[in-house]
Amino acid sequence: MEFPKKLLRDRIIVFTLQLILFTSGFSCRLEEGKDELPCFDCGSNFIAIDYEAAWSPDGQWIAYFHEDTRPGYSGIYRIRPDGSENSLWLPGAQNPAWSPDSEWLAYSRNAQIWIREVEGDSTVQLTFEGRNFSPDWENSTHYIAYRRSYSSPEIAAVQGIWLFNLKTMGHLQIISGNIAPPVWYNENEILSSQGEIDSVLGYKFLKIDITSQRIEPVYYLLKNHPRYLKVSKKFNQILFTGFTVVSKFTSSIFLLNKNDKTKSLIVSNAYAADWSPDGRSIVYTNSNPENGRLHIMDLGTNDKRQLTFEHHFNP
Repeated sequence: MEFPKKLLRDRIIVFTLQLILFTSGFSCRLEEGKDELPCFDCGSNFIAIDYEAAWSPDGQWIAYFHEDTRPGYSGIYRIRPDGSENSLWLPGAQNPAWSPDSEWLAYSRNAQIWIREVEGDSTVQLTFEGRNFSPDWENSTHYIAYRRSYSSPEIAAVQGIWLFNLKTMGHLQIISGNIAPPVWYNENEILSSQGEIDSVLGYKFLKIDITSQRIEPVYYLLKNHPRYLKVSKKFNQILFTGFTVVSKFTSSIFLLNKNDKTKSLIVSNAYAADWSPDGRSIVYTNSNPENGRLHIMDLGTNDKRQLTFEHHFNP
């Protein structure tokens, strides 16, 4: 039987994307500058400046990672949604995630998970082994999910999604394997994504029950490598960044409805979006190499405004 041209083309696209992911496209910021491939713990291949934006549940702050070539300037910053009071908050830290009450921030630094009091100086290190990234705080403030990678001499089985129980101070692995960072789907389930290149073309969204550890595929993508998943429980919608390779490497932000599984394009040349607390706006990074700054978009009017600028980081 003749191999379908469309299927062949799609295989080439997916293979090309995988090749990029295994080369210089996604360079991790890990301990001692060592890269891990493929990488789910890092930014995109664009000239990123301000990204990983996280809007506080009380709406007062947006925390984000700023990458800078000058020593002492990279780390987690926070800024008001109106663009005021921008400041370096946690030098050398990345992957900010707010507690549901906006009183704490979880983050990764030196490949470990930490939490920091927002209005105070209390700081607690939660993980001490392996390399851990991308925390996400569950609505009850009880659990923090995070992704753990591995390096020799560790065994590959430690890689996957883990939970930290803030009541018992214990850790539990939920799923092993090379999987994207977790985001809470509801109070008992986690959402992530994983490629199925060997069996099914494309990528799948996975819903993982933290009690039974039951894994359920909830959505499949053919051409968009998904990252930066963010769930709006208020509107039953999922934001994600889709990376594609056609004539060039591009990224766009999509909206997926949880109920009918319809997908719509929100904004092109953008990635790493997060919801405002009311679900009516998003904050994201403009992925044009000459920009790379945070922007806010009103989902009702499609109006956009730039949030961070070069002058925010002048000495």
